[in-house]
Amino acid sequence: MSTTNQKQPEGMGTPTTPIPNKSKGSERIVAISVVIGVLLLAVIGFLTYQNLSKSRQLEEKVSQLEEAERLRLELEDQYDRALMELEELRDTNAELNSLIEEQIEELNAQRRKIANLIKDRRRLEEARAELAQLREQVASYIEEIEALKEENAMLAAKADSLGMRADSLEAQLAGTLAEKEQLAQAQAVLVTEKERLADKVHLASVIKVADVQVTGYKQRKGKSPSRRRTAKNVDLLRICFTALPNEVAKPGTEKFFIRIINPVGETLAIEELGSGTIVNPKTKEEILYTQVAEHEYANEEERMCFDWKPNINFQKGNYTVEIYNKGYLAGQGSFVLK
Repeated sequence: MSTTNQKQPEGMGTPTTPIPNKSKGSERIVAISVVIGVLLLAVIGFLTYQNLSKSRQLEEKVSQLEEAERLRLELEDQYDRALMELEELRDTNAELNSLIEEQIEELNAQRRKIANLIKDRRRLEEARAELAQLREQVASYIEEIEALKEENAMLAAKADSLGMRADSLEAQLAGTLAEKEQLAQAQAVLVTEKERLADKVHLASVIKVADVQVTGYKQRKGKSPSRRRTAKNVDLLRICFTALPNEVAKPGTEKFFIRIINPVGETLAIEELGSGTIVNPKTKEEILYTQVAEHEYANEEERMCFDWKPNINFQKGNYTVEIYNKGYLAGQGSFVLK
């Protein structure tokens, strides 16, 4: 159908209105729809990427939690088995049990360390390494204990062998001691007999003395001593006696201990002039003597004299003189000062 454009009649005064272009409006709508679609696709893509990232993170966290739980269970199982194995190795040996206690304490410390690593999911690799080291540590502990037990068993066997040998040696020693005791008793008898014989010989070798005489003298300067009888005039005593022959005594230097006893029973003794004590071999009594005189004895009768000048005032009365040889009384005499 054709359309004929007709002119409007003049004088009407109405403007002409153009008819809208429909194709341009459609293109605008399409463009807007495309932009909206692109934006929607971008939003959908971003949300999809974000969801995928969160999903991966969630999966990773779940995996870490599962791994941590697996390591925790493995740690507890390994610790319990190690503890049971160590406890089974205990025995009556105090040293061994002390070592096991130390090892259990070290295992507890290692267990706490690994448990703390497992709690930190970032350190699971380190926890796995420590767990592997724990297995090696337990194996080392058990090997050490087994070696110690084997050593103890060897020592125990050696101790048993030594104990048997000790018992044998003890029996031999008991027999030896019994023999030694018998010999000691026999020796004691011999020693006693020997001492008895020695005492007899010693006593038999005592040189007896006779005719003991003491004379008082007055010593004057530049003159020979003159004999006196009164106590106030005497300042020197001359003791003379005769040594008798004795075939048992050996020739040689003999000591004669002279003891002068005053009228009141006191022994005259001045340490500076050679006084001292001797012991009686038989009675063990200590005897104070006035002076000791040495003489070369030739197993024959001989008269000998010795002077004693104490520079003291003598008392009046009866004096006793005792002569000792080898600790025994060999002879005695007396004198009077008026």
